[in-house]
This record gives sequence, structure tokens and C-alpha cells, in this order.
Amino acid sequence: MAFGDTPIRTFISVSLSPLLTHEVEELLHGLKIKLPGISWGQADKLHFTLVFLGSIAEERLPAVIQACHETLEVMIPFSVSLGRLGVFSPGGQPRIIWLGLSQGELEMITLQKNIFRALSSRGFNLEKRKYVPHLTLGRVRVGKCIVLPPEYFNPVPGSAATMLIEKVNVMRSDLQSSRALHTLLAECELGKRP
Repeated sequence: MAFGDTPIRTFISVSLSPLLTHEVEELLHGLKIKLPGISWGQADKLHFTLVFLGSIAEERLPAVIQACHETLEVMIPFSVSLGRLGVFSPGGQPRIIWLGLSQGELEMITLQKNIFRALSSRGFNLEKRKYVPHLTLGRVRVGKCIVLPPEYFNPVPGSAATMLIEKVNVMRSDLQSSRALHTLLAECELGKRP
């Protein structure tokens, strides 16, 4: 693959299994009815973002992919299951509604830290903030104010499905008028050499 100097919006993520995607679809269906005024995501497009690199030169993609391969080859696959809802509230008002993990949270944090470290050591300037493994379910529309009842923060009922995290994706993100279009650039497997 030949690379040029075109900037590419890049991130590293974990995709959902079909079973977890189905669980999230059911959860979203109920939330859409109960909570209007939110731009809800599509379950089949949701993912756990590990690192957002922003716009990088296309010629730097091999370094990103190599960092992922080298980091993951010494890690073993692990299981996750969905947990409870949460919100990010910059400025005090809920802006992002997310779904966290009940199993595998520490392993996901370790995975993210290891990839972050490998990319930083290769000169990538990454935003430093506490990592919270989550799926962004929805964004509160501008001008809307919502209040979430306390029961929304209980574990997701019936969420017993688990998913084995065996690979990480290096993704391209192209902004469209209403949504981002994501394209897979590379898959990196845990516990395997490329």
C-alpha cells in the first residue's frame, strides 16, 4: 500500500460482536421512546474508541499500525460485557449518553494505555485524559436539556452477553454532512504476530 501526505482522521477502536450489537439495539429502542431530544447512534456503527489520533499524514499510518501490532502481540484476548449507562456533562448539563462495561473494564483500560504509550513513543501528540471504556449511544441536541432519572444508571437489565476482545481496528473517519463514515484500515490481533 502506497502512502502520501494527505491528512486522514484516524482512530483505534474495538467493534461490537453481533450479540452485543443486538443488545445495544434493544436498549436504544427503549431509550429513543423515553428520551426525545437526543441524536441517537446506530447500534451497528457503535464501537469502543481506544485512541483518537485526529488528522495525521497518510505516510504515518504504517507507524500507527506497527505500534498496534507490537503492542497487541504480547496481550491476551479478554472478555467484556455491557454495564450501566453514564453521561459526560461538560459544563454541568448532560451532553453525551454512554454505555459502560460491567466486565473487562480494567483490561480495556490496560489495552488503551498500552496502545497510547506505543503511539506516544513514536511521536504522536495525543490528548491526555482519563480513559473511560464506553459506547457513545447518543448526543443531546443543542439547546435541549435533559434530566435522567437515577434508575437509568442501574446495570442494563438482561445484559448477560459477553464478547471476546481478540482484535483492534485502525480506522479512518471521513466527516459527512450528518454522520462520520468509518473505513477499516487495519486489524491487529491480540496475542499474534503480524
